[in-house]
Amino acid sequence: SYFGLYPVAETRTRGYYCGEIKMPSDVGINTDAYEAAGFYAGRKQTLNRSSLVVDYMFDNGWQLTSTTAYNEADKYNAFDQDYSSTRGFAGAFETFTLDSVKDWSQDLRLSTDQNLAVSGMFGLYYYSQSAKPGWGGDLASKVAIATDPDDKTVNKAVYGMVNWRINDQWTASAEGRYATDEISKGGVDTRILGTNTYRLPYALNESFKSFTPRVTLSYQAADNVN
Repeated sequence: SYFGLYPVAETRTRGYYCGEIKMPSDVGINTDAYEAAGFYAGRKQTLNRSSLVVDYMFDNGWQLTSTTAYNEADKYNAFDQDYSSTRGFAGAFETFTLDSVKDWSQDLRLSTDQNLAVSGMFGLYYYSQSAKPGWGGDLASKVAIATDPDDKTVNKAVYGMVNWRINDQWTASAEGRYATDEISKGGVDTRILGTNTYRLPYALNESFKSFTPRVTLSYQAADNVN
């Protein structure tokens, strides 16, 4: 310090290394340490996906479409994060986690007769994703700590399109989508260091809004040229 002030750098140099970076001759991932502790070393992922689409055709050429989906994902990761042959901090960098999420969505879409000179399509969309209970830990403690995060993402949207077939060559359209996103993350971060257990609760949330418009003009010069 200089007269009680904070140190001031002489230059603005970021300190990037210029030259050839030496690569390690080998990388240690300590797979045997995971197996000795009773954990699988690597990645496992299980996905369950389901969807249902229902179309209803009206006599006047209009169509109502309902699309429903439900998905689940379980992701297990056990990685050595320091890539060295030594076990830093008794295995604190050799972590394992199981993260699970589920989501479902619903889309309702109403389309007019597309053979008309002026046609359109309007819809509503809803999406919700939330976290399921999981667990995590490291080889320093060799304890799988249960987690129950309060993570959730909700997307709501309304959209529409109007298409105008001016003549056999010209077509114009106007589209728009308005959406809101509500994202929240919460839970308790638990760490075991030696004989001590540390817990840090956290809660974050934010909302976003967006509007996406689009206007297009198409000219069909020939049957195969647009």
